[in-house]
Amino acid sequence: MSRSERCKGAELRDDLAENGLGADHPVRRVLGGARTVSAPATAPVPRLALTREEAAASCGMSLDSFERHVQPSLRLVRLGRMRLVPLGELERWLAEHAERTLDGAAL
Repeated sequence: MSRSERCKGAELRDDLAENGLGADHPVRRVLGGARTVSAPATAPVPRLALTREEAAASCGMSLDSFERHVQPSLRLVRLGRMRLVPLGELERWLAEHAERTLDGAAL
């Protein structure tokens, strides 16, 4: 790198810093003309559906048990070969199949 290129790089850094585009800005120029872009921090997006593997894990069971005992009574979203389980369906199934283990009078 020639001396004039180094001076231009230093001037560029100074110009960027003066305009609020310092090292902590999402778009940053790097010497040599390349640019790096970092993604801004965003809030997580709430999930509306789970894969069958995720649904099985959220119920604390294996995928095989989920497919055998739970999946037949759920409505699934089918997209090609992918199957998604809506959270509402999973919650409905859990509520319908939940049982009390203690008599209310014994409490």
